[in-house]
Amino acid sequence: MSERAFDPQDATLPNAVQLEGRYDAARMRAELAAFAAGSGTAFGAAGGRRVLPLRSPGGDPRRTDAGGPNVHGFRATPWLRRLPYFGKVIDSLPGPVRGARLWATASSGCAAGARRGPYR
Repeated sequence: MSERAFDPQDATLPNAVQLEGRYDAARMRAELAAFAAGSGTAFGAAGGRRVLPLRSPGGDPRRTDAGGPNVHGFRATPWLRRLPYFGKVIDSLPGPVRGARLWATASSGCAAGARRGPYR
């Protein structure tokens, strides 16, 4: 029996899906570099990582958390509106997207501590 992704509604979800689109990594790097150079806003710090929320509860540009059960709908943050190619990539994903964040770690860092759920 293969391990399945955690789903609080007890639906059967695949462990992974292959994305259909092709994404331009160079364009993403260039867009992010231009954003960082002109934003005057550093990524928020979360446990030694830098985090930029693209979609968050209520579209709050300071919220880097997953939101949890609440009454706020997930919406684009002002940061996502300034990163149009990232918005196109998110819009191309199959299925609803709630939260979306960009994470950066130091060159020696890793995001292993960010993994949650039984699918470690």
